Amino acid sequence: MMLLAFPASAQEAPTWRIASDGGNWQVLTGPNSDAIVRSIPSYATLYLYSDGKRFTIGVHLKTPISAPELDVDFPGQGSVSFTQTHGGNLTGYDFAEDIPGEKIGLFIHLLTAAKTAEVHAGNIQYNISLEGSTVSIECLSFYAKEHSWNLPTPFTPASSVPESSLSDSPPPSDASDDRLSTSPEEGMMASNKLSEAENTKQEMFKAFNYMQTAHLPLATSLSQCARTNAIKYNILGDITGAGQINISCRMQRKAYHDACQEESSSNACDGAAGLAISVGQFPDTTND
Repeated sequence: MMLLAFPASAQEAPTWRIASDGGNWQVLTGPNSDAIVRSIPSYATLYLYSDGKRFTIGVHLKTPISAPELDVDFPGQGSVSFTQTHGGNLTGYDFAEDIPGEKIGLFIHLLTAAKTAEVHAGNIQYNISLEGSTVSIECLSFYAKEHSWNLPTPFTPASSVPESSLSDSPPPSDASDDRLSTSPEEGMMASNKLSEAENTKQEMFKAFNYMQTAHLPLATSLSQCARTNAIKYNILGDITGAGQINISCRMQRKAYHDACQEESSSNACDGAAGLAISVGQFPDTTND
């Protein structure tokens, strides 16, 4: 088990930089080409950490809890159990699990398909909004591409990684010991959820294509806003500038998102808006 002491705030760890801030979710990039997707720090913070080679998912609590484990429910989608890794210090209490790369799609599906995550810590329940998690995952995907991470689908956009490179490495010997699949029945459910995660990604691209045809002026406006501000702030092609783009283009993004929901879900439209922004901020994204 990797001990992950991630920053509770940017002020606590100046070497970490907020690359994307979508309101409810953030992407932080670290000093060692590593990154964290996390919910906005609160009494309970849900996070996904990776350095491109390993993944850790977990919950960071500010309040004490004596239980050795806690559960996180994603209503209508599934649940994950976490083991306490450390606690009682100034940074809080962490419950985390390392998971193999081929299982990460299942956790991403939970993040992007559910609307909330319910953290059950003893007799206390914390609700974490998952609105905006799709955009953060998309932002992290571009960071992964920039740093040549070789990640499995659906984490990295299909346009970023050749299909032949997605599953070249054998699964870890202890893959069956993770918290996402522990029985043949659960293995079948995990396979189904991986397909659902792939469907979620396809819905995002479908929403993007819909906006390109049905609402091209809005799509163009969002992409042009991203390009203009990327040039203005000298962050063209820089994944760490995504937070500034989201702030500068929030009005165009909202108009895009509202029109997109005529045909697609809110999560799919969040992802589609992220792609539209990437067209402006990363001009060669669609030509790989």
